[in-house]
Amino acid sequence: MIPFPFSFSIRLFISLFLVSTVAKAAIDKNAVNQYMDKKLKAISEDSSWKEFVASNATLFPEVKKEADVVVTKEIAEIKGQSYTLGIGHRQVFIKADIEKVKKIFNNVQLFQALYGLDKSAVVDDGKLAQGHFRARIFKEISLIPNQDYILEYESHQSGKIWFQRAVLVEDKENFALRDNLKTLEPAPGGVIFREVSILYPLKWYVRFMGPSARGVMNKELGKITDSVKCLAEKKEEPTPDLASECWSYAESIKRD
Repeated sequence: MIPFPFSFSIRLFISLFLVSTVAKAAIDKNAVNQYMDKKLKAISEDSSWKEFVASNATLFPEVKKEADVVVTKEIAEIKGQSYTLGIGHRQVFIKADIEKVKKIFNNVQLFQALYGLDKSAVVDDGKLAQGHFRARIFKEISLIPNQDYILEYESHQSGKIWFQRAVLVEDKENFALRDNLKTLEPAPGGVIFREVSILYPLKWYVRFMGPSARGVMNKELGKITDSVKCLAEKKEEPTPDLASECWSYAESIKRD
């Protein structure tokens, strides 16, 4: 008789192999990208965004001075296949002028220091047009493979709300499909920053990690939110040195 531990290990190996094989065969990247695009476009105007926030109080509770980060999963049925998406929701009140926060989000020269990246984010000098640019995101993160991808950013105004969309152009590690929508909304004494970010891991073993991977996502979103708030609320004009100070501060905060 085969000892139980060995038998269990064999069955686990076979199960993971099958999950890997099926997952690789089933992914329709174009369909997933289209699904994420449609999802974010549906909430990219003043009225639809406000309705979305109001109807999702658990994702966007009453705004506080501290950052709120909630990462959930969504089982999406796309062209007859099931995909488990990780969706990050974050918000924070920033005591600063909205124009200053816009400048931070549009300044790719700040990204490496502000987000704790391991390489420069500048791609082709960073600018395509006014409010339209690309950025490289390269970062070493524990538990998951290094991140190395390029996003294309574009912004627009709808009513009193400023929107910035960040769409994946290329993932050099073929790690994930992703899409992102940031918003800034004027509020008494400052501005409310909110974001919805969607991620679908292409690596089968990351999908297999499930809650652990979403935990990493939650932690990273919390750090970059605190870093942005720190920089925007400084009296001085944003610089890479100040951004680096804010990233160090964000990393020092104890998180659950």
